[in-house]
Amino acid sequence: DATAGYYSSGTTRYLVLGNPDPHISTRGEEVALKAAFKLAKILDRVVIIPWLRCRPHCVEINCQPRESRGDINICALNTRYYIRMWNQELGRLSWREQMFRYNPLTHESVRLRHNLIEWAFWAEGDPRVAPGWRDHSRPQSGLAAMETGLEGGKQVHYIATDAVPEPPSWGNKFGDEATRAQTKVHRMRRPGVVTPAEARELWGESTEKVLAFHSLYGVEVKWDTITGSETDFERRWQRSLRPSDLRQV
Repeated sequence: DATAGYYSSGTTRYLVLGNPDPHISTRGEEVALKAAFKLAKILDRVVIIPWLRCRPHCVEINCQPRESRGDINICALNTRYYIRMWNQELGRLSWREQMFRYNPLTHESVRLRHNLIEWAFWAEGDPRVAPGWRDHSRPQSGLAAMETGLEGGKQVHYIATDAVPEPPSWGNKFGDEATRAQTKVHRMRRPGVVTPAEARELWGESTEKVLAFHSLYGVEVKWDTITGSETDFERRWQRSLRPSDLRQV
C-alpha cells in the first residue's frame, strides 16, 4: 500500500538523530533516544534509531565491531535491547531501525542509496522494488557502501544546551555527523529543554519528510496534556530498556 505501507508509506513523516560521539555512554545514548521519542510524539513523526555504540559487555557476536567489513563500533538495536518490549511499550509503528532507510521497498523520499550486496539477492528481482535504489559506484559492504543522508549539505537541527552551546565534532567517524555549515542551532528559553510549544513553533509546520537532528545529547523534552502523560511515558520508557537476551523470539 503506497499510502500506509510499513516501508512504502508516502504520508508517514520521520525524525532522525545522529549519534556521532564515538565515546558516548549508554546512558548518554538513552537520554538522546528518549528526547527523540518525545519530540516525535509532539510532532507526529516516527523515530529512526541511529547506529548505537557497541559495548564490551554485549554477549552477541554481532554486538562487537566488524572492522573487517568497514564497520567501526556500531551495532543494531537488538544487540542492546529486547525488541518485544520496545514494540509493546513504545508502539511497533513509532520507530524504525537505521537499516529501514536502506531497504529497497522504503519510500523513495526516505530511502538512502547503497550497494549492499545482501540486498541484491532479492531486490533486483522483486517487482515491488523501483529502480534506482542501488549505487554501483560504492563498495558492497560496510559503512562505505551506504549513503549517510547528509549528502549535499542537507540541513539538520541542533538544540543548544548549557554544557554544549554549539554543535560539537568528533571527526565524522561513523558517517552520521553533520557539518557546522549545514547545522542550524536552536536556543530554547531554557537551554537544552524543549517545551511542546517551542517544538511545534519550530518544527510543527515542517514539510520535510525526514526531520534531522545533529544529535540530541543532554536534551530534555517536556510534554503537555495534549501530548499525553509524562508519568505514563516514563514508566513505558524504563520498561522498554530491558537488556537483550542472547536469543530473541
